[in-house]
Amino acid sequence: MTKHSLLAALSSLVFFLIAYFVVRDGHIHEDAYILFTYSENLARTGIISYFEYGPPAEGATDFLWMVMISALYFIGISSGVAALLLNTAGIFLSNLLLLKTASRYGASDIVNVFIAAYLPVSSLALAGYSGFSVALYTALLLSLVYVTFFKQGKALLTIPVIGLIIALFRPDGALIAMISSLLVLALLDKEHLKSYFLVLLGTGVIGIIYFVWRWNYFGEILPLPLIVKGSSDRTLPGLGINLGWLLSVYYFVALAVFTIFLKHEQWKRLLVTATPICLYFCAILFAEQSQNIGARFQAPMEALLLFASVISLAYLSSNLHWNNSSAHKGGIASMIVVLIAIQLGSLQRVQGDVGYLKNSDYINYFPVLLSSAANKDTKIALTEAGRLAYWVPGSKYDLVGLNTPHTAVHGSTSKYLESLKPDLIFIHHAGTMPSLGCSSTDNFCEISNEEYIKAGVNDKTLDWLNSSNRVKSAPASVYQYITEHPHRYQIFAVRYWGQFNHVYALRIDGNITQESFIDALAASYEPTNNVSYLDALKVSRD
Repeated sequence: MTKHSLLAALSSLVFFLIAYFVVRDGHIHEDAYILFTYSENLARTGIISYFEYGPPAEGATDFLWMVMISALYFIGISSGVAALLLNTAGIFLSNLLLLKTASRYGASDIVNVFIAAYLPVSSLALAGYSGFSVALYTALLLSLVYVTFFKQGKALLTIPVIGLIIALFRPDGALIAMISSLLVLALLDKEHLKSYFLVLLGTGVIGIIYFVWRWNYFGEILPLPLIVKGSSDRTLPGLGINLGWLLSVYYFVALAVFTIFLKHEQWKRLLVTATPICLYFCAILFAEQSQNIGARFQAPMEALLLFASVISLAYLSSNLHWNNSSAHKGGIASMIVVLIAIQLGSLQRVQGDVGYLKNSDYINYFPVLLSSAANKDTKIALTEAGRLAYWVPGSKYDLVGLNTPHTAVHGSTSKYLESLKPDLIFIHHAGTMPSLGCSSTDNFCEISNEEYIKAGVNDKTLDWLNSSNRVKSAPASVYQYITEHPHRYQIFAVRYWGQFNHVYALRIDGNITQESFIDALAASYEPTNNVSYLDALKVSRD
């Protein structure tokens, strides 16, 4: 085993152990459960649907990721462990690509060790611990960047192929893939143009076939989350998030700028490599980046910055020698201090994220406990579309629209809820009802319909009833529905992260009894019922 392979293996082992610790003692992130739901339904029924034998729905945007998890689930590997294994492979491949990049510029062992130590605790890994596809997706992006920047001639024919895989992996990757595939033409010599156009044509045909298939299968041009995240009250909802993220990784931005100066004679390569990802970064300025766990929407830009930073670090380390002048020694010492500071900051973020995934909030256990009180005929309307939909049987309807075509296109309305007549409604009121609550000693309480309606009337903070932001308009539709049907549901306010942010409306004559609902809710606050993701799987199978 080479030195690089050994470092990559050790780095991915660290990632694996942390990720396994999360599923053994903690919980997958709320939104990651959504994709697991689709993967498992595909494995069990052959339908890509939000609930078992439900209509096709494209709430799981990471198509290849979903298919791979579904395949592993089919052979008996739980979705959480499948995600862990696939992301571990992504960390290994990312290590190899970055270490190979560093070796091209004679990097010292200081830089090699930094790469291997940084990746398992980077932002790129944080979302992976939560169950998202970011670590493996990043490896694919780094493959595209590496080949574009370093390879010549025939090797560039792989760019459309890598681009196709990226586009099938995530829909927003299609923008990066298409631009890369076109810009690479500027790097090709005439000898390989014909072959490249044939490869480009072949991958293009496959992409079109996939697009036509998914349009026919799902009935929508775009995946549901892209439809929803394009709706906002603001012109550039992603501007603040992008700028804040850039400031948080200022050290990589500075190193990347230094790389531009170092490699200015390769300006064409730099442009072709960086432009697709930079344009993607600009595109997400117009999107609501909800649930941006581990800055996963910024992952393509972080991959590009990390790649460029490795070049700068390799160059600096190869030109500084400890046995030379005191200036060189000072340079090496400064580099070591900076790299340690970056590493410590990343470790602190990991500690915080893993701590969050290990939290003992009721919502990690309530769906598991409630599952026995529901059946395949239960109807649930919700805004928190992950845990409850994953563990509790029945039909589920996402009022935000991320998983339900009707609400993705038209939004949720009182009329739509009336057509469903759900047995249970579950919402996060998203700050629309700050006065809603029980006594300070309660974990949950029942409130009258009149109290619930009054809480909405008293909210003067914003015109949330007419908001185009789906996170606000979805609970608004529930509020209007309860207002129009004040004696059909029992309302429960539940403490979530210190405030009574969760609201449940239980249909009085519905499929779930009041006794079973309250028993499950009360039990979810008992420490003896605090089970991890892996333990919950055992409970659900018993």
